[in-house]
Order: sequence, then C-alpha cells, then structure tokens
Amino acid sequence: MGASAEERPAISAHKGGNEHGPGERYESYLSALQAGADYVELDVRQTADGTLIACHDDRFGRDGLIAAVGYDRLCEIAGYEICRVGRILTMISDASSVAGAHLDLKEPGCAAAAVDQALAVLRPARIIATTSDRNVIRSLRRRYEAVPLGLSLPARARARWRPPVELVVESGANWAALQLRLARADVLAECAGRGIKTMVWTVNGKAALASWLRKEHVDVLVTDQPIKALTLRARVR
Repeated sequence: MGASAEERPAISAHKGGNEHGPGERYESYLSALQAGADYVELDVRQTADGTLIACHDDRFGRDGLIAAVGYDRLCEIAGYEICRVGRILTMISDASSVAGAHLDLKEPGCAAAAVDQALAVLRPARIIATTSDRNVIRSLRRRYEAVPLGLSLPARARARWRPPVELVVESGANWAALQLRLARADVLAECAGRGIKTMVWTVNGKAALASWLRKEHVDVLVTDQPIKALTLRARVR
C-alpha cells in the first residue's frame, strides 16, 4: 500500500496537516486524503467512556484530562467536535484504495482497541501503528502478526539508550519511527541493512522537506505540511 517505488518516501500527514486550518479536525484529514497523502497520522487516546479519539495532548484546558472525562463533555470543554478514530478510519477507507492509517498510540490501554478498529475497515498492510512503549510493541506483535509496528524513538535516544536498531529489533517492531535529529545517515543505512523500514518525524518547511525527500533509506516522512510535501516530491523525482 501507500506510495509506489517511484513515489518514495511516502508522506504521512501529521494530525491531518495544518496547511488550511488546525490539525486534528475532520476537515484536515479529508484535505490530506484528497491531496493524495499516503498516510494520515492519528494520535490515539481514549476518553473516560471508552471513545477512541485523535488527540496529541492528554488534556484540554485545566479540567479536560482526556482519560477522566467522557467524550461529549470533552467536546464541550474543547469547543469543537473532537475527531473520533473510527470516523477517520472510515474516511480513509472510503476516500482511497491505497491511503493508509498511521496510528500513533499514545496510551497503552487503548492500543489493541485502536488496531482492532483499523483492521475492521483496512487491510493490515494499510496500517502502521507506532509507539514509544516497547512493551506495547511486544504485546501487539503477539496479537497482530501482519500489522506493521514501529518503535518511536526521540532524539535523546542517541545519548541515553542503546543503538536504535537494537531497540527496534528487541521490541519486535519492523519499523523505526525516528525523530529527525536521530535519523542520521548511518542509522538509516543500518535500519535498511537489517530490513527495518524507517519513518522520520516531524519534517516541516520547504527546504527541510526538499532535503529529506532526497535522502536514502527513508520510507515515510511525517509532516504537518502534506500538500507541500506531495508537491515537492513530484518535482524532485
């Protein structure tokens, strides 16, 4: 699924993108899909009443801790209709036969439920689930053999942890989701040599996008500017 060999790297629209308004709105996800994004990225959390939502932060305002508030009340606090994961997944399924869902799993407790919702409407190859929690990766791998799983690694991994590729392999992931400062040429090359796909986050701005679009061994670029990235990708190939 996703981009063809001639269209690498694939483009993942971070929170749907923010080029024509705030991210994490149904309109932003639809805009990214209509533009031809290969993936749309959802930060998955669960409300107190069990609703899976797309939300990067864990709260809205002082009283809106997502895990402690029901969905309807949370929408009142936020002042807009918070995106439900299930509806976005249906949008992906309806909009394109090739676009995929990039599930960034923010909470261990709802990881399996999110993957189950995705599998209800998408083939496993049209899903990438990422998390920084290696235990979550291990648990998901036992349950979903065919779903691509990515271990998300921040820039501090370079200084504090073992080599990134070792962490990915140990966790059972088959993708490395690398913060762009960690995604050095040697790390990318080692991932490629070990058969590990790479995702680099979060790349914005014309110059940065143009540079990363030309780098070797990058399979997916995560960006808040998917339309700009897709336009640049068409020019550099």
